[in-house]
Amino acid sequence: KLIRYVNSKLNWMHQQCGLSDKYQQKITKIWATLDNSPATSEPHYHPESFFSAVYYPVASENCASLVIYNPCIQQQFVLRKQHILTPNIFNSSLIEFKPVDNFLLIFPSWLQHYVKNQNSQEKRMVIAFDSIPVEKET
Repeated sequence: KLIRYVNSKLNWMHQQCGLSDKYQQKITKIWATLDNSPATSEPHYHPESFFSAVYYPVASENCASLVIYNPCIQQQFVLRKQHILTPNIFNSSLIEFKPVDNFLLIFPSWLQHYVKNQNSQEKRMVIAFDSIPVEKET
């Protein structure tokens, strides 16, 4: 049931990005982590994938955040912290996502990201997915 749900959201994202309707997203990898995995604390990306998705079935209030870097590093030389009222993907060099229970986040796999606050003792369960576009069968 979860895989079908995530796949439907990946295909919704595919459409929202204006990608060809001759293709659909296919999940290629699924993995899970419980609490804090040291492997995710280093900045990384998923080079063989198109979209990545993280589902949080359990996320305590102060659990580790997911940090995603803005690939347009030039904006940090124009926009200073005092210019920004509300940080977002257009005005910040990184965005921090605080997980909550039953939350799904989808982002392009080529965006560098990592998990912050690895020493947290808070509960954090993640089921992660990678996908690629494949031709629809006719």
